[in-house]
Amino acid sequence: ALKAVDRKGIAKSFYPYMTTMFSKHHDTGTVIFSCDVKQKASLPAMLDINFRDYSKRISPKKEFNASPGVAFLADGSIKTGDTLITTAPLGTWVHVDITFSLSGDARTAMIAVTLADGTKKDANVPVSPEFAALSWVGFILGDDIDGICYIDNISLAVKK
Repeated sequence: ALKAVDRKGIAKSFYPYMTTMFSKHHDTGTVIFSCDVKQKASLPAMLDINFRDYSKRISPKKEFNASPGVAFLADGSIKTGDTLITTAPLGTWVHVDITFSLSGDARTAMIAVTLADGTKKDANVPVSPEFAALSWVGFILGDDIDGICYIDNISLAVKK
């Protein structure tokens, strides 16, 4: 597992972060992502997992467009945008699956969260029409707190 450590008072609110920027923008197919996350029970971190489009195909003036992702809050809440998916007991592993198409109208991201006890919660979230390509995947500890989380079993594929 990767151990991610956040510290209060770091220069930028999105530090630390781990990203992958693709050498080519993926603009067709279906994104299939999964990983496992565990927040340290005694010192949980806020973790935001998101996907970005830096292609500027639809919105040339915007730096990037974002697709729905998942945020693990320090209180155990797991959200997509403003929507609460579920709450996980701190210190337990949670499995996340995110799937969405890179083309078509009225696209939806299917997000499934499975808790350590096997309980599964789903959310279907609209994908912005401005999101035209997968350019970047990021894991961001985006809160000004001391905290630790673990990320494991990361899988990403774009199926044509």
